[in-house]
Amino acid sequence: MQRINDRVYKSIYFKDGLSGNRKRRDVTVAFSRDGDLYDKCKDMKSSEIKELIGIESYEALQKKAQSEKLKLSSYIKKQLITQLLS
Repeated sequence: MQRINDRVYKSIYFKDGLSGNRKRRDVTVAFSRDGDLYDKCKDMKSSEIKELIGIESYEALQKKAQSEKLKLSSYIKKQLITQLLS
C-alpha cells in the first residue's frame, strides 16, 4: 500500500488482468486515509475484496463497470461502500 498526501492506494490483483494492451494485473483503488471505508479495507487481501464484491476475474470486472459506466476502480469502490458501509 502506498501513501500519498491524504490518499491511500490499494491494489487489487487479477490473475487474468493482462488483456488487450494492458501491462498490469492489478487495479488500484484510492481511499481517503482517514475514511471509514479505508479502515474497513486496509487489512484485506485482494482475494478477500474480490470475494466481498462478487468479482473474481478482470473480465467480469470490466463488464460490470462498463454496464454502470464507471471506471474499474470506481466500480470496486462503489461495491465496497455498498457491502461495508450500507
